[in-house]
Amino acid sequence: MMHLPQPDGAGDDHFEAIWQDERWLPYREAWAGANAAYRDAGGSPWLVGPMGLGDDIESDQRLLWEGRRKNVRVDAIRHISVPCCPMCGSQITGAVDHYLPKDTFAEFAILFENLVPACANCNSAGKGKIYRGDADPDRFIHPYYDDWASAAIWKVEIEPPYEAPTFSATPLAGLAAPIASIVSFHLKHVLGKQWLGFNERTWGALPDRLIGRTPENAPITPDAVRAKLETRQWDANRFDGVNSWTSALLRGVLGSDGAVAHIASRTEGVAALLLE
Repeated sequence: MMHLPQPDGAGDDHFEAIWQDERWLPYREAWAGANAAYRDAGGSPWLVGPMGLGDDIESDQRLLWEGRRKNVRVDAIRHISVPCCPMCGSQITGAVDHYLPKDTFAEFAILFENLVPACANCNSAGKGKIYRGDADPDRFIHPYYDDWASAAIWKVEIEPPYEAPTFSATPLAGLAAPIASIVSFHLKHVLGKQWLGFNERTWGALPDRLIGRTPENAPITPDAVRAKLETRQWDANRFDGVNSWTSALLRGVLGSDGAVAHIASRTEGVAALLLE
């Protein structure tokens, strides 16, 4: 989850050759208007609706994607250098996702502003055909238009018992109501089993990772552990992304005195075993 600059190829320049074809010429004005409406609305599915040109036309619009999915500019979106997936926050990228699904919005199948970098899971099993909730403003975060996604917007809640905690994703307190609602909808639909598995592995490994940075015989207190976690949080924000899975989990740990105390206790146990 992050804000990105507009991709190379944004705009209607690459549509010009398409619209000169007699197949598409009758739809040029309406199609250009739909693209303009998309940009004005920041891709919001509450402000943009499908053109509804009929099954045959829409099928041909979707086929335009098949001939351009390996385009140099599309490939640049696919392999953009970012610290985490702009959609879910995982440390994996390498795919291109249609922000508004081409099955419903065939006219945006090759609109560069609708093509966002993502991980393979977000592109397949993550969003699916869902593109908005039951009521405005619930929708997905748009990497190109939602500039507020450049700041921290979520955290992981760790519910005891801490020996086998339950993890849940929640918007950060203090977000404006519309943004909090969007973030809540987004988290619900992009995070799945892979995210839960990441939390379980990372939570279980934290004591071992922290002890490696603890001088021999140094006291292991909740305050000392908190300081180490804050250092790891700084690293994660800077190198993994402020809304990456790692950053969100560490925010949740640091926001819970019980979680910090549990990690401190386990870290002390690990240290004792190493000194035997």
